[in-house]
Amino acid sequence: MVKNIFNFSQKVAISENLKVNELLLLDYIYGLFNLEEKFDDLQEKYYCRLSYKKILEDLPILQIQERQLRNLIIGLEKKGFLERYSEFRNQLYVFVNFKELLKVY
Repeated sequence: MVKNIFNFSQKVAISENLKVNELLLLDYIYGLFNLEEKFDDLQEKYYCRLSYKKILEDLPILQIQERQLRNLIIGLEKKGFLERYSEFRNQLYVFVNFKELLKVY
């Protein structure tokens, strides 16, 4: 077994029951954290500003609609990997806990 998939620990992904589409979305967000204009410091955490439309345009491979994307994000939040800060006009701020996923075993 390869140790990492999308730069994340495959062992953690399996133990947390993460699906490939969830890992792909987390990897997409992880890539955005390199873009300074996407950062906002809210409540002493760094949040990334996203829009559903942009995610769906950038990741057509997901083959999902906006409602399904919302459910995917809510599922990641329930698993503790995302934290939504606010949502307004189809844009949302998310904090992502990469610490657990980037563990190396």
